[in-house]
Amino acid sequence: MPLNFPNDSSGNPSVPGTRPIAQPGGVWDGDQPIGSIPEADLGRPSTGIRPSKSWPRRVWIICFAIFALEIGLFLTFFPWMEYWEINPLRGYNLFFQTYWTDAYFRGAVSGLGLLNVYIALTELMAVFPRRIAR
Repeated sequence: MPLNFPNDSSGNPSVPGTRPIAQPGGVWDGDQPIGSIPEADLGRPSTGIRPSKSWPRRVWIICFAIFALEIGLFLTFFPWMEYWEINPLRGYNLFFQTYWTDAYFRGAVSGLGLLNVYIALTELMAVFPRRIAR
């Protein structure tokens, strides 16, 4: 069953809850939902990313990259320090005691640290792209 709406003075169907929006040049063309303004009517080109959201996004990415870099450096170097063997976590379970000092386990933890460093550097490179001179 189709919906039938009354026509306005120009012959266009008038949908309840909408109001006409002026198109460029002052021409009324159809009805838009209340509060919606087409991007072209704002007088600025659409870039896809709004400038007001750009800087907070960059700050969060930089904070994430710093956090990932710190965790990465910690996980890369701490397993090879003398403090690694005096960790109380090692004594809770026999499984941890046998593998805690194993070089392969330490290498795996260091590998996770290097992965975190890589992620941090790629995030920073995405925020601050290099400009290639032509």
